[in-house]
Amino acid sequence: GGFRYLWLNTDISANLGGLHAEVLDQEHLFDGIVGVSGQTEITDKLYVTYYGDVGAGQSDLTWQLFGSLNYRLKHVDAVLGYRYMDWRFDDVANLKELSAHGPLVGIRYKF
Repeated sequence: GGFRYLWLNTDISANLGGLHAEVLDQEHLFDGIVGVSGQTEITDKLYVTYYGDVGAGQSDLTWQLFGSLNYRLKHVDAVLGYRYMDWRFDDVANLKELSAHGPLVGIRYKF
């Protein structure tokens, strides 16, 4: 278990002829979460990791899924993965839903 913090900062300005409009807004959201994680060995060098959580609080619902394929080297692991995060809101900064997702490439160092 734990918590997720989301900071939304909106800064929009427009100039149309002699008219100027500007919207500035900030939201700070804290949500409690619970999740599960694991690791499955494929070979002595290759393994997958996975993680998922769900929670709520100031947002109506938030959840996350993560998975990666990892390759062990001598002191580091090469990581290739994908993460998806989602928030559902009642009415926060005029948003109903926000999602962030995409692939990742990284190196995991063990000490």
